[in-house]
Formats: sequence, structure tokens, C-alpha cells
Amino acid sequence: MLGLKAPELATTIPLTTILIGALVSAVVGWLALVILLRVVDRGQLHRFAPYCWLVGLITLGISLIG
Repeated sequence: MLGLKAPELATTIPLTTILIGALVSAVVGWLALVILLRVVDRGQLHRFAPYCWLVGLITLGISLIG
């Protein structure tokens, strides 16, 4: 359980590593949203349909198997 070990992790992970990870995550998230908004504005959202079908089928298969 990661939540229970959070105090231990706070002492072993340097603050700079956490800050760099948060910054990279924020930048990648922002870029993903910019790209998504451009795709939606251009009306090309149908390009994500095969990906959605594939992820949906994999998720369904995993949930049915185990």
C-alpha cells in the first residue's frame, strides 16, 4: 500500500526529483491537451476511434479473464 509508505518515501526521494517529475508531468499534460484541442477543432476526432476500440476490447478481455 503506497499510501501507508508515503512518509518513508518522502525521506528517500530527493525534493529535486519530485519537483522535476511534477514539472515534466505538467508540461506533458499541457501539450496533450493542446494537441487534443487542435484535433477536436479540426474535426479529426474520428482518428482516435481505432485506439478507443482497441483499449476497450483489451480492458473488456482483461476484466472477463481475471
